[in-house]
Amino acid sequence: MLEYLRRDDETRVVLMYMEGVRKGERLVETLRATTREKPVVASMGDVAASGGYSIAAPADTILASPATST
Repeated sequence: MLEYLRRDDETRVVLMYMEGVRKGERLVETLRATTREKPVVASMGDVAASGGYSIAAPADTILASPATST
């Protein structure tokens, strides 16, 4: 999906909601490529898991509530 949004000329910004993401190595690579072309906002849910912040790190903006567990 990120690849599609990255290539889509009508998409101006990508908002990515994360909840309990695991094994995100490929996601991180795709996210880095996307941030080179478009702004990316990562929003973490209640449980972002231990790697959630690491996965979201390439994003231009990271949103989390005080209750988000990382």
